[in-house]
Amino acid sequence: MKENREAILVMRRAWKRKRLYNIKGFAKKLHEGVKIREKSCNLTVNDIIRMWTEQDKKCALTGIIMQLGPSRRVIKGRIFADWDKCSIDRIDCLAGYNPGNVRLVCYWANVAKNTLTDEQFVSFCRMVIKHA
Repeated sequence: MKENREAILVMRRAWKRKRLYNIKGFAKKLHEGVKIREKSCNLTVNDIIRMWTEQDKKCALTGIIMQLGPSRRVIKGRIFADWDKCSIDRIDCLAGYNPGNVRLVCYWANVAKNTLTDEQFVSFCRMVIKHA
């Protein structure tokens, strides 16, 4: 518990120095998306910081080190997706964005998983590897 508090303080100091891109903006975007999806959201900025710290900036599904920032960008009218950008995955897609039902994953893992359960997603990944 004390380690989490210290981690939160470190993250807040990083915001002030602007070395950490957009956790507050990340949380704001989450809440905007929740309204569109009509899901409940009880996550706070501190919950997101805690997950970021506990996961050591790594995707919960792939282990890839993630970056904060927009997952998509437009260059000369074309949309590009950055696979290593942080995204929030609901473990149970029918439930809301609540502590215990979310984890941080890289953008492409979240897009690929979509509404699959973890078991279905892993099974799908194994099929891809087998036939690649």
